[in-house]
Parts: sequence; structure tokens; C-alpha cells
Amino acid sequence: MKIIGFNDIKKLPIQSGDFVIIPKGTQFTSTHPTKKSGLTKKNITIRVNHLLPGSELSESEYIYNQRHCRNWVENLPMREIEISYSWGNVKEKRYIVSNPSVRWAGAGGYWFEVDINNVKKVEQV
Repeated sequence: MKIIGFNDIKKLPIQSGDFVIIPKGTQFTSTHPTKKSGLTKKNITIRVNHLLPGSELSESEYIYNQRHCRNWVENLPMREIEISYSWGNVKEKRYIVSNPSVRWAGAGGYWFEVDINNVKKVEQV
């Protein structure tokens, strides 16, 4: 099952301290000043330091931000999902900004990050 949008970190199948395999060719991002993103060159096994929960915007947040923060909204890698959340009598579309991701300390102590859907949990290393 694919994990999309914002999620409670405690309910994710991977937790801090778990070992995961990141397959060759997986897209990653980094805080490294010269290597902000790229593809893994080989399968790597890492220990998860922490998780990021992902993020979403409601339709009203999206509309507000389009009007008041146009540059910010236009640069988000959003995609609309068809699931509607009910808030009382109001139903709103949700826009996925990012999925949950796993983070680990890489070369030089810079954070590296991949989408949680692109990793496989390892029971023992």
C-alpha cells in the first residue's frame, strides 16, 4: 500500500532506528551545499535517523495561498487527490505536497532524504 500525504509518524511502518534498503536509481534530496538531489548509484542500507510526516494543503488553503503567496504555491510539486475529507458538513479536496520520507545522516553529516515508498525495511543487518 502506498503512503501518501501527511501521516502520523507513530503509525508509519518504518520508525527511527530501523534499517532500510534504498534501491539503486532512487531519487534523493540532501542538505549538502553542492549535491542537493540525485539518484542513488547502488543499493544502500541505512539506519533511519528520523522521519518527516509529509504534507498536504486543503482546497481552501490552496486557494488562499494562490491569491496571497502565488510564487510559493506555483513552485510546490503538488498533485490533487480524489479523496475528500469531511470537516463537519464541508468536504474539501486535498492537495498532496509531499509524502512521508526517511532521513539519515550522510557524508559530512548532511541530511539525506528519500520518499518512504521507495525503501524496503530490513529485519536484521
